[in-house]
Amino acid sequence: MRRTMVVSVFAGCGKTWLTNHQNQYGYSMRDSDSSTYEKTAGWEKEYHEALAAMTEEKLQTQLREFLVEVTGDSKYASFPLRVCEEYIKE
Repeated sequence: MRRTMVVSVFAGCGKTWLTNHQNQYGYSMRDSDSSTYEKTAGWEKEYHEALAAMTEEKLQTQLREFLVEVTGDSKYASFPLRVCEEYIKE
């Protein structure tokens, strides 16, 4: 089983590089890359809104793919997922 790491740091700190070289370190990572956004005033808000707009279905699909990749077990591709905690956006 591969180890998983969550990295949350400011832009330009090497998250994308680390994701591109994850096999070298034995980790499994995903990168929500902000480099596709034009860095004009307020781009951060647009980026955060795009992340927040992801549907539960998309998130579950990504989680299933991640679990299959991390564990190497294809059973997680159709594994039933349950919400443990809800986040209410105010």
